[in-house]
Amino acid sequence: MEIFGIILLMNLCIFGYFTYSFIQFRKNEKYRTQELNHKVQCLLDQAQRDYKAEREAELSEGPVTNVFREHVIDEISKQRLIYDETTGRYIRLRQIK
Repeated sequence: MEIFGIILLMNLCIFGYFTYSFIQFRKNEKYRTQELNHKVQCLLDQAQRDYKAEREAELSEGPVTNVFREHVIDEISKQRLIYDETTGRYIRLRQIK
């Protein structure tokens, strides 16, 4: 009976040790997960602040202009409107400069 009690006590000690190790592992894992989530959130907040600052600076520079604005102005300036008396309309004539 004593041997059975000793074996049972050893098994309980081993089970207790593994239970304690598992609980410590879960605590550490939870702590690491919280730290990782905090760091990721800080990085996301920083990226959002940077993007917001860049976007505000971009919007404060002035009104957005069309990329082809200068090209369109040049093309329009090369044309001239002349009134055609036979049809009663204005006709665009292209000037060569």
